[in-house]
Amino acid sequence: MSAFTSSSAASPASAPVPPIRILSVVLIYATGASLWILLSDRLVQWLFPDPARMLLASTLKGWFFVAVTSLLLYWLIRRLHGGGEQDGIRRLSWPQLPLWLIALAVLVLVGVAGSYSFGRQHDKQTAVLRAMAELKAGQVGDWLRERQADAEFIQSSSFVAELYRQWQAGDAGSGERLRARLEQFRQNRGFSGSMLVDANQKVLWHDGLNLEPGLRLRAALAESLRDGRTRRVGPYLDQQGAMHLDVLAPLAGNVRGVMVMHADPEHWLFPTLRIWPLPNVSGGIDLLSREGDSLLVLNAVQPDAGGHGVVRIPLDSPRLAAKLWRNGQGEDAVSGLGANNQPVLGLAQKVPQSDWVLVARMDRDEFYGEAIHDIRWISLAGLLALFILGVSVVLLRQQDQLEAGEQLRGAQVEQLQTLQLLNALAGASEDAIFARDKQGAYLLLNQAAARLFGVEAAALLGQQGEALLPAPLLQRLRQIDQAVLAGEARRHDELLLQHAGQDCVLDLTSGPLLDGDGRVVGVYGLARDITARKEHEAALQRSERRFRDIAQVSADWIWEIDPEGRYTYASGSVFELLGYTEAEILGKTPFDFMPPDEARRVKGLLDDLQARRLPFRDLDNLNLRKDGSLRYIQTNGTPIFAADGRFLGYRGLDRDVSDRKETELALRQQTESLAQRNAELERFNRAMVDRELNMIELKREINRLSQQAGAPLPYPLAYLSDERPLQSGETA
Repeated sequence: MSAFTSSSAASPASAPVPPIRILSVVLIYATGASLWILLSDRLVQWLFPDPARMLLASTLKGWFFVAVTSLLLYWLIRRLHGGGEQDGIRRLSWPQLPLWLIALAVLVLVGVAGSYSFGRQHDKQTAVLRAMAELKAGQVGDWLRERQADAEFIQSSSFVAELYRQWQAGDAGSGERLRARLEQFRQNRGFSGSMLVDANQKVLWHDGLNLEPGLRLRAALAESLRDGRTRRVGPYLDQQGAMHLDVLAPLAGNVRGVMVMHADPEHWLFPTLRIWPLPNVSGGIDLLSREGDSLLVLNAVQPDAGGHGVVRIPLDSPRLAAKLWRNGQGEDAVSGLGANNQPVLGLAQKVPQSDWVLVARMDRDEFYGEAIHDIRWISLAGLLALFILGVSVVLLRQQDQLEAGEQLRGAQVEQLQTLQLLNALAGASEDAIFARDKQGAYLLLNQAAARLFGVEAAALLGQQGEALLPAPLLQRLRQIDQAVLAGEARRHDELLLQHAGQDCVLDLTSGPLLDGDGRVVGVYGLARDITARKEHEAALQRSERRFRDIAQVSADWIWEIDPEGRYTYASGSVFELLGYTEAEILGKTPFDFMPPDEARRVKGLLDDLQARRLPFRDLDNLNLRKDGSLRYIQTNGTPIFAADGRFLGYRGLDRDVSDRKETELALRQQTESLAQRNAELERFNRAMVDRELNMIELKREINRLSQQAGAPLPYPLAYLSDERPLQSGETA
């Protein structure tokens, strides 16, 4: 101890440090720290305008500040003490340098990991928003196409137009049939109401839509009457505050009328947009339309009104919807303000077949929530790593190497598993899966695609297929590639392909192929053989058209009844047969149109047949017409069964056989009269024959007596086959 004390006393550095020097160190440290805070905050604000990224950059900046100031403080203290080892402060030797370098590397790695986690979360949630926007836009587009197809069906129906013309000409029966047909169409297609408007915009008939057309609807009606085109109006609020979306269908031909069908957005559109099939609390969908200098949020929730309403947003508003409308459709999420001025992020997607734009949005806290949670854990891991570095450089190096090896092995295993899973899914799929780069060379081709194209997968990979694929197919695929690469997010096409010597219809879904950075590197395709479905649809359409044509032109009444015997369908011929309209028949039973005795007789027959599910033919029955007259009907029916074997009722036709019955009755009466007259003639003939035989015997007796007397025969009887003149010596 004494030796150590002497040595220390002899050193000039052992003298006390003057306060002025300590103060100088503090001032230098404070000046450097102040300049760092001021300049670094300005730099972060300039480089990272997004608040979330600014928060991350500020955290990294703080860690870097701790590291730099620690080094600066160490350097100042060494300068203050003269830099000798004899004062108890060791110089920074070479083995200690990796400690600081690794510490800085840990800080950098923590920053990179946090930034990567932040970016990955951003890309993940952006992909979620993009998928939701595409899904909902596709659903809304399909729904609009169905409504447009409904309007075009009404517009192209010459049958509806002819009924309307006859009704306007004074035929009340045609009006009844037209209303029944339109009501049935409305119910089948899911419209909540409909009405028929003439050329003067007068409401001739309505069903479920009892309202007077407003100014917006009248303007659209005037345009449709002028140019004969179908239109969609809305969504909009009427005078009572109800939401409307109307589809206008001008009638075919030269008639002047428009069918208005009301599709209540609350029935399908808005509930579909409310559904967010992912575990996100704040996720939502907004449906936008532009009106002048404002945007309309068509499906905005109005809690006070108990439903939806239209919210108007200025185009220059900082709201997310306005920013997305101004910026257009993009691949990256855009930040803005939500309905309650809370920060949100979202993506826009144009709705096909409309001028609407659909926005998928999510609160910023939830959008980056997982990333912030990861960054906290990453920060904690970084501090722990720094602590471990301070304890043991060797252990830290070993641990870093082990972690790096484990991460690399895990990434390789995960990548291998992903590739194996992708290869297994593509190989097991019955659908054709393929991918092409921007030049059209095939990057992926599963066995189903190879069989469909009639090539070997190995031969087509890396090739563009000029020598392997048919020229029309190759040209069509290149057109689809160009459209997708030009900006289409996803598209559906139908391709006609020759496969195994037969025409094959493919449903092809195509979209952009992205790399890890989100760049488009090619086009993927998913093709499914829908030939059988197309043939089935065509056969079903032909069958339905054949049945409809037969039902319209047939003089027989075609009907269907349910298992309880109630009519569920009646063709228009029932009016000619019984005097009832189709609407008056539906819901009733056949026995409601028969006399009581006849109803009991026929019911006994039909109950037995129905219990055994048997068809029946030529069942004659007596029916009452609406005017009270009786008609003889001949009924034929056959049972109807569902695909699972359930009994659904009967289908058949009724034919008027009253004329035949009257003819049969007249013939029966005439036959009975002739039979009676024939019996009388037979009785008269028997009486006349007996009398004639008696006269012949008498004449024979007279002739015999005359012959015996030698007198001539008074009665010639030679006309009798066994009669001859008596000879001499003969007796009669």
